[in-house]
Amino acid sequence: MSKLKTYNNINPYVINWIINFLSCRQQRVVVDGVVTSYLNINRGVPQGTVLCPILFSLMVNDITFVSPVNVLIKYADDITLSIPVKSTDYSEDLVNLVIANIKHWAQKNKMNKLNIIKTFEMVVKERTKKPLPVTIEGIRRKNELKLLGGTFNEDPCNWDTHFENVLEKGTSNCTF
Repeated sequence: MSKLKTYNNINPYVINWIINFLSCRQQRVVVDGVVTSYLNINRGVPQGTVLCPILFSLMVNDITFVSPVNVLIKYADDITLSIPVKSTDYSEDLVNLVIANIKHWAQKNKMNKLNIIKTFEMVVKERTKKPLPVTIEGIRRKNELKLLGGTFNEDPCNWDTHFENVLEKGTSNCTF
C-alpha cells in the first residue's frame, strides 16, 4: 500500500474522500420540461454543502504576510486585508507588494484569477488634513464597505448606514 501524503495535518483518508466526492460530477438543467444533456463539472464545490467554506479555509490557509502590520481576515469564502496607514511601515510599495503576493498565491494555487470586480479599497480615516494614499491600480475605492454583517464607514465615528441597515433588516418582516 502506498503512503498517502498529508496536507495541513489532515488525515489523508479525509483528503481522498473529498477528492472522490468532487470527482466525476455531472450536471444538467431542466426548465419547463426541457432537459439538457449532462455536462462534466471539473471545478467548484456543490452549492449549499458544508464542504465549500471548509475547503476555502483550507485553500487560503497558506497565504503569507508580507509585513507584520497587515491583518488578514479569512471568513467563509471571503478574505479581507487590512494595512494600517498610520504605521511607519506603510508605503505604496508595501501595498503593491501585498497585492502582488496575493496574486502570485492565486496563480500558484491554480485559481483562475482574482475577482477584481468584487475587490474594494476603503481608507478609514479620522479628521485629518493629510492627503489620502494613492488608489491601488485596478481596485475601486469606496467610502463604505459591508464586512461580516457590519457596514463600516471611512469615518470611524459614523455608524449611520450600519444602524439604518440593521433597522431596515429588523423591520422588513414586520407588518403594521
